[in-house]
Amino acid sequence: MAHASAYGSRGGSLLLLPAIGYLCLFFFLPIAFLLLQSALVPQNYLRIFREDVYLDVMYRTAKMSLAVTGVCLVLGYPFAYFMLTAPQRVINVVVGVVTLPFWTSILVRSYAWLVLLQREGVVNRALLSLGIIHHPLKLVYNIVGVICGISYIMLPYMILVLYASMRNIDFQLIVVARSLGATRLRAFYKIFVPLTAAGVMGACSLVFILSFGYFITPALLGGREQTTFSMLIDIQMNQLLDWKFGATLSVVLLLVIVFLVLVVRRIVRVERSVQWIQ
Repeated sequence: MAHASAYGSRGGSLLLLPAIGYLCLFFFLPIAFLLLQSALVPQNYLRIFREDVYLDVMYRTAKMSLAVTGVCLVLGYPFAYFMLTAPQRVINVVVGVVTLPFWTSILVRSYAWLVLLQREGVVNRALLSLGIIHHPLKLVYNIVGVICGISYIMLPYMILVLYASMRNIDFQLIVVARSLGATRLRAFYKIFVPLTAAGVMGACSLVFILSFGYFITPALLGGREQTTFSMLIDIQMNQLLDWKFGATLSVVLLLVIVFLVLVVRRIVRVERSVQWIQ
């Protein structure tokens, strides 16, 4: 029996080898290469902090990611709550609608927003025909176009993570609160919303981190005026051919994202501990 157990354990470990090899080849080795390239010129790290342009671009990217996260949260939270309370057949249809964008290339979706938001696009024509505006609005090659395009791509992530978090909430707590005299709105804000805090934090962190490293959509809808940190890396590597400084920027972006992940995990852990104590 012990021999069979040891054989099963060894066999299970062997099944992990393809995945480990894949991660080493396509994940760890590229990161190690970036670290090596950036370490060859340590002065590049000082250059990032000495020249304001790089910090300005990082600040602009953070603001854009924060705006996208806010838009996705405002739109995604009520949508996820609707999915939670809807009949099962409706949920099946809604899940299909939410995941439908994943079936299309990000490049195609970004070009679709370019068609919708341009001066002669569908949005401006609709607003002009309704008499809301008298001149076409500039909705692309600025922050508005970038936020619209990335929010559309990130919204399914926000909805699905929030929905998964909400499904774990015991609705009997809402029933008990209602039986003790709380109104439906008060029970929602005092009981339901705090219980979703960890899920909201996880969904927001996922959307923020993915938005922070986005390249295609800001490049198409934002242009040079809305250069993000990932676009800056592309400029250094593909246009200026400064691979070492591009690697340094990549490492800085990686460190920022790792720091954000650790902070979010810490906040979520504390939040869950507080809820458990309460």
